[in-house]
Amino acid sequence: PKLFLLGSCSAVAQAIVRAASQKGLSVHVGDLFPNYAAVDRFNKLRFELGWDKVTSSRISSGHEIAECLSGSSQFLYVTHDYFEMVASKHKLMELATRAAKGFSGQVTFVLPQEYDHYGESEAQKVVG
Repeated sequence: PKLFLLGSCSAVAQAIVRAASQKGLSVHVGDLFPNYAAVDRFNKLRFELGWDKVTSSRISSGHEIAECLSGSSQFLYVTHDYFEMVASKHKLMELATRAAKGFSGQVTFVLPQEYDHYGESEAQKVVG
């Protein structure tokens, strides 16, 4: 089984990736990866879990989301809170919803509201 997780590599998303990996799921993460800190956070997670267990793609279009969904049995969208770097998370949610309409597997949207960026040096700039 393969899980496609679309969203930030936040603390919430990382916990989901860890749990899925421990259950034996292959995990592919699609993200905007808006800055070095996001890429670095994801690479540390891959190092922790094993480079072969978690893969990634930088997502910038609905077509790329649909490509990542092919071969997946589950689709999980975790919203981000990068308000200063991303104009609107609603656009990404809209693209994810469109892609999910043609997907035959399990679809879940996760909308965390707190602790997403706990411990980050500039958390006040990324959460509202």
